[in-house]
Amino acid sequence: MSDPHILLTGESLALGMPREDMLPEYHKWENDARTILGYGNQWAQSWEVRAAGYERQRSNERYQQFEVLRLKDRRPWG
Repeated sequence: MSDPHILLTGESLALGMPREDMLPEYHKWENDARTILGYGNQWAQSWEVRAAGYERQRSNERYQQFEVLRLKDRRPWG
């Protein structure tokens, strides 16, 4: 796992840039049944669709993304 690029810190959490090497973990989190319902979707998303969506989102200046990190170990909080 690469080191996160932290943008903003708080007392115990930070916001960082999303990392491509974390995409499998993001995919796992986003396919959790509760997350799927929270997004308003009915079905899990395939890996191919998620990977292509990540690339589109990264190139879109109007679609800001970040990951939430724990400061104590700099690991994503998902």
